[in-house]
Amino acid sequence: LYKLSPHSKILIKHILIKHQSIGGRGTPRGLPLSSCISELMMKDFDSQIRNNNNTFFYSRYVDDIIIITSGNEDKSDFLKYIKTILPYGLDLNYNKLEISNKINSIGKVSDVSPKKIVIKFEYLGYKIVVSDPYKKSKSNKRVVDVDLATKKTKKYKLRIARAFYDFVKTKDINLLKDRIKYLANNFKVYNIHIEKTKLAGIYHNYPEIQLEAKNLKELDHYLRGLVLSRNGRLGRFLAPSLTGKLKRELLQNSFVKGHSEKRFIHFSAIRIAEIKKCWEY
Repeated sequence: LYKLSPHSKILIKHILIKHQSIGGRGTPRGLPLSSCISELMMKDFDSQIRNNNNTFFYSRYVDDIIIITSGNEDKSDFLKYIKTILPYGLDLNYNKLEISNKINSIGKVSDVSPKKIVIKFEYLGYKIVVSDPYKKSKSNKRVVDVDLATKKTKKYKLRIARAFYDFVKTKDINLLKDRIKYLANNFKVYNIHIEKTKLAGIYHNYPEIQLEAKNLKELDHYLRGLVLSRNGRLGRFLAPSLTGKLKRELLQNSFVKGHSEKRFIHFSAIRIAEIKKCWEY
């Protein structure tokens, strides 16, 4: 904060006081300045973690943090150390906290054996799985598989289901088709905070997902099951309303292909608002 002018400091202070007076906590959500304030608050924390003798790798995206250490530190003491250097008013989210034991030296497993997973975790919407290589592999490096996070996969499934439930009520065929296209493909969206158009969607939100991602295949399987099944509560509701033509049109959508082929569609801002309406509750 020492680099800011006195006038800037006064303005920021007034904004935070006003936010607090109306019951807000932390920095105001949706305000472009909030991210700058957060980064300034975390600057010393970032520096201390990076310079710690046990830190091998450190990365932070807003409030999502990943730290790879030597494994020689005491886990309890290191966790206490992190808590003590957090800026005043901040604490760790123990619901998202994951601590791995020290990973052993790299080894190789028989080619006929299942992959030997040494660690797996989720970070920024990705599921990252690290495994020892097979014996016939020429590489002596571990294998890293990057998939869509399980939590994100469940969120996509919930949105698919809500799209179909809303269709049962409204019978709006075009809205159903657009909702599935929206989920399985890519599109442009206007960001009011930076006043620019950005790309979004299954590929542009998660570009690092690998081609053989299991969770993307699982989403295709889930969509196909809803469209073709006559069983279950939703299946019984849908069966009378889904014509053969509509089924074929819905099944032309694929999360795997939407990602691998970077399939792109266009929606107006008004249409996107209509599409997202059934997911807002």
